[in-house]
Amino acid sequence: MNSPSQSAPQITLTPVPCPLCDCTESTRLLVVPDWYCGLQGSEDFAIVRCNSCSHVYMNPAPTPDSIPACYPDGYAPHQSTAEVESIPSIPAAATAPAKEAKSPWYLSTFVRSIPGLRSLYYWLTDTRSQPVPSGPGQGRRSLEIGCGAGNYLVALRDAGWHPEGLDLVAAAVEVSRTRGFAVHHGLLESYPARDGTYDGVFAWMVMEHVPRPRETLAIMHRLLKPGGILGISVPNYAGLERRVFGRYWSAMELPRHLQQFTPAILRKLLQETGFTDVEIIYQPTLADTIGSIGYWLRERFPNWSWGPKLVDWFFLNPPLIVTLVLGPFAHLLALLHLGGRITVFARRSENVNP
Repeated sequence: MNSPSQSAPQITLTPVPCPLCDCTESTRLLVVPDWYCGLQGSEDFAIVRCNSCSHVYMNPAPTPDSIPACYPDGYAPHQSTAEVESIPSIPAAATAPAKEAKSPWYLSTFVRSIPGLRSLYYWLTDTRSQPVPSGPGQGRRSLEIGCGAGNYLVALRDAGWHPEGLDLVAAAVEVSRTRGFAVHHGLLESYPARDGTYDGVFAWMVMEHVPRPRETLAIMHRLLKPGGILGISVPNYAGLERRVFGRYWSAMELPRHLQQFTPAILRKLLQETGFTDVEIIYQPTLADTIGSIGYWLRERFPNWSWGPKLVDWFFLNPPLIVTLVLGPFAHLLALLHLGGRITVFARRSENVNP
């Protein structure tokens, strides 16, 4: 989906106060099109900065009835998880004969036998985007919000956790269920779980999509046992990529990303909702750089094929060699706390209620 959709329904937008402090005064920063899906709104897609707490958010924002229309059929982050995981169930006779896959030279037996190279490979490819918490997981219950096809649920199960999932995308829910997981289809607000049910609650690249993040974190806090672990990840609005690419920054992704968090504001919000021991990890990834360059090329040079190709790489993962080449630069940005995405761990306090 690399060009605007002419048949997509128009999204109704409405002015909203700051989702964190309810202040109604804000300063407009940017007007940005829907680069990926090409959706149109009843007004411009814009982000503003709250004049009180400095949080950056989409305003006007989609009405509750319009939010599903922001995720059209074929939206890659939803479609690919279900479809890719379902491929093994296709009978071999129904598929065309495929050529024997040839391993690239950098994965050959000779190269992998070089001392230290295996460790270097894992260092370059580990983006720390969905890490499993350290320590024993045996017997502990967890909930992943936005679990998709269940890849992280598998990682938790392998580490000894008893994971459950929650997702809005029906096809992805069915894939997770076929993998043996208890997965609820619906909203977090209607999730039928008792207070203090889970030892861990995880939401990877979810918080930027929710209209009321303070209320969402309060529900997560309530679902956790005292001392339970919260794990989330979001794009980093304070990162270098956003400053360099501006309106072309792929992680801005209006109208789907309603919130644009900085590490400082997210840390403060977590503390205000009853979480302690906040740890911020800057992810060593340049995925958003790839997507941002793709959007810039696609607008400036519409006849070139590289713009759409880079956008597809951003959503569906680039070739491994690209990840390996960019790995050292991604780690440098993370070391300088300038990476485009952050992973955050925190704990439910023992005594403080949000």
